[in-house]
Amino acid sequence: MHHYEQGLSTKQAHKAIPEGHYEEEQGRKGFFGPVSHLIRKNPSTHWTKIDGPLKPHLYDLVELPKKPVMQRLLYNDQTAIYNLWVEPLPASQLKGSRDSDGDLVYFCHRGSGHVLTDYGMLSYTP
Repeated sequence: MHHYEQGLSTKQAHKAIPEGHYEEEQGRKGFFGPVSHLIRKNPSTHWTKIDGPLKPHLYDLVELPKKPVMQRLLYNDQTAIYNLWVEPLPASQLKGSRDSDGDLVYFCHRGSGHVLTDYGMLSYTP
């Protein structure tokens, strides 16, 4: 495991969080195993409760039409899930964009590449 620091940081997780900032813990195995601690100016959520049955569902996105536009699949007043198929472009035609809220999740079904994140440049594969 490698230690990496950028911007505002603390010497120990959960301790001495600067006034007006919030700690966000991210890991691959919930509350177990290695995690990252991000210090943010705004909390990531304001959840107070979750209503309704929480049942897993399977949606076969491979069967959707492969359009180069974002297709809204599921949504409510708080969250939306979109599908977007893109064809690889040459490096000269690539454009960058930023999600200022930091609340987008990307899933790669095919191909590979790199994305610049709060953690630096990350490689992705299916």
